[in-house]
Amino acid sequence: RKRLEERLQKLSSAVEQSPAATVITDTTGRIEYVNPRFSEITGYAPEELIGKKTAIIKSGFTPPEVYEDLWRSILSGREWRGDMQNRKKNGELYWEHEIISAVKNERGEIVNFIAVKEDITARRQAEQALQQKHASLLEAERELLKAHESLADAARLEAVGRLAAGVAHEVKNPLTIIRLGVDY
Repeated sequence: RKRLEERLQKLSSAVEQSPAATVITDTTGRIEYVNPRFSEITGYAPEELIGKKTAIIKSGFTPPEVYEDLWRSILSGREWRGDMQNRKKNGELYWEHEIISAVKNERGEIVNFIAVKEDITARRQAEQALQQKHASLLEAERELLKAHESLADAARLEAVGRLAAGVAHEVKNPLTIIRLGVDY
């Protein structure tokens, strides 16, 4: 019994001190437990969340199909993984990567769900900034290609101009001799 208590204490401490946000709900999505990291990320105190549906942090930007897939997966006992945009208590939006799985009793019946979540807002923002930089680089490349084409056109015009000057010079020399002959 003492070993079992020590094991439970160790598991409890691990979840409490985990760097990942952890939420345990009943089978309808009502929150039964949140660890300190979840409260830190969302700004909600545990007592504000216990008994409430997980929809309390819903942003409204995640498509309904994602939630349908999530519930279909976890109710069938499968694990669900994905990214969602949620809302903190102060209204600020944040991104999280979630892994949600069923907790089963000794008879194999689903009694709870556990979600382990990682705040990926900074990573999403970095990805978005990278995509914007990539788009601006592509635009700069297009402008550079246009400038190169304009430069090539200018070089062709310069060559045509030199050719025309050469032709004019070649035509002008005999004409000058003829004119001198006529004047003479």
